[in-house]
Amino acid sequence: MNILTYILSLFVIIYYLFRPLEGLLFLIFLIPIRFLRVKIKLTEKSKKALVIGGILAYLTYSYYNTRIHSHDGLNTHLKYILQIAEKGFVNSTEYPIKPYFGEIILGHVYKNLGLRALNLTLGILTLLNTYLVYQLLKTLETKNEKVKKLAFLIFLLSPTFLGFAFKELKIDLISSAILLLALINFRKLSYKASHKRYLVICLLTGIVIITKTSAIPIAITILIAATIKHLLKNKNSKTIITTLIGISVAILPSILWALNFGGTIPQLENLVDITPQRNLFVNRVSLERDPHILAKCNQDKLKKDYSSFIFGSRTPLVLLQPIFYLTRYKAYPFSVQSMANPGILLYFGLIILFPYILFKKKSFFGNSKKEMYWLILTQTVIFYILVGSVFWYLLPLYPFYALLTASFLDHIKNARVKKLFLDITKASLITNLIYALILSYMYMEPLKTLDEKNIKQSDLVKIYEQNKVISKFRKNFLILDASEHGHAILTPFVPGGDEFIVKSNYYFASSPKNPKEMKEELIENGIKFIMAEKDKLEDSWYTDCPKENNKKLKNFLDKHTVPVFPRNTQYNNLFFEIVDK
Repeated sequence: MNILTYILSLFVIIYYLFRPLEGLLFLIFLIPIRFLRVKIKLTEKSKKALVIGGILAYLTYSYYNTRIHSHDGLNTHLKYILQIAEKGFVNSTEYPIKPYFGEIILGHVYKNLGLRALNLTLGILTLLNTYLVYQLLKTLETKNEKVKKLAFLIFLLSPTFLGFAFKELKIDLISSAILLLALINFRKLSYKASHKRYLVICLLTGIVIITKTSAIPIAITILIAATIKHLLKNKNSKTIITTLIGISVAILPSILWALNFGGTIPQLENLVDITPQRNLFVNRVSLERDPHILAKCNQDKLKKDYSSFIFGSRTPLVLLQPIFYLTRYKAYPFSVQSMANPGILLYFGLIILFPYILFKKKSFFGNSKKEMYWLILTQTVIFYILVGSVFWYLLPLYPFYALLTASFLDHIKNARVKKLFLDITKASLITNLIYALILSYMYMEPLKTLDEKNIKQSDLVKIYEQNKVISKFRKNFLILDASEHGHAILTPFVPGGDEFIVKSNYYFASSPKNPKEMKEELIENGIKFIMAEKDKLEDSWYTDCPKENNKKLKNFLDKHTVPVFPRNTQYNNLFFEIVDK
């Protein structure tokens, strides 16, 4: 326990050393918490009033706040939400980028109830996750009320969850709620064998896979564990039948979804490509790529984008990802990071998860609880290896990391040391909340609708004007979007953009053809224009394969295209027409 206390101390120092603004807030709150003893006693009635008031205030905030500063929200989710609201599905000119079930849900909310209803839905989803986490913690910690409450606060006030609550437009809140429901049912399955509960778990894991593909590793782990438990607890013919039905229930949603909307595996689009029924009569583009080079480009992109998560991928070093991320090893500056981190206390929970489960401290685990933590450890390790990310995708597992951290703090025997770390915990949680509120105030955009008038009064005006220019290209030709992440051109407000914008996906690096042959291939596929920020192609953000792609792209633009707009305009180095030179 003393060694872990030193480790936590080191974590606190490292965490705030790399976050000077948050570190300053932390010290401002730690000093009065540490040296000024202020006790506030509230009656049960007052506590309920505060909770209800907080919920109403948050829902009001959610209703009026449009989350336009969410990068993934603008680049992917909002774009698909608007296309679904327009026609009910997303077309694909090349490989199928199927809309997630979560985007279908939010798309219909937006279409039928409007933008502010969409905003409110995100707030309601945040509260639903909050409620489900509390229910999950109730099933895990039944004896120590203080530990349970502390774990709940560590989750609730983690930077990741606060980012979802105040800033991010992501469908992860839907997938997280479904996974939390599956975990609650799995926990109850540990108490008592139940065919119905097993089928519920199968249904939930089946639905969550089409809701968000990042949920697949956790969902499959839960499904396998539940199936094994079901078979071991019920050894009869009825069990075999319900198992077969359950597995079918889990698989069927993905099959139906792939047939209707298309099927692919992220980063392997050129290897797995199921043509959706809705796209049978859409003129699809077929650009030849070397799948191995394409896979390397995507991997190199992830190394740069989430460097500390992906560092050590496919090796034992992958288990040290929390440490790499904590120090931001080979990563871009912290100013870009915002709330996308688990917070110091959850980092600590991730680190101690393995040794505590390995040594099985009796004071921490009863048999059923130990079983749950082994499941969570397995999910975490599989996720590291397959996905290489340790923050928002793992949100459904945060309650376990939080409970482990709270249990550790409760088991510190030295009263003075225990008080010190409880004060640090309080200061850290308050810092997370205040920082989130500051960001939400800076980024809040009270848009009533997404019409031209409202958008032009917001920070979206530049993207909107650029999207209007892109819309003018929709004639008889397609446009190749050759911009790559970190300087991707966002296109959420291009009506029907899914029908005439083709994503290049490192075409220039992975194509086996020479530039002249690539030009002929593009023209044969109806692609007449290319869009990319030519001035940013040599940016230091790009390394390895993406850098090589941009080098070949720049060479292609110089040899086989001309700028669409005159040199003195702002779009001169954005849009290019393929010509015979």
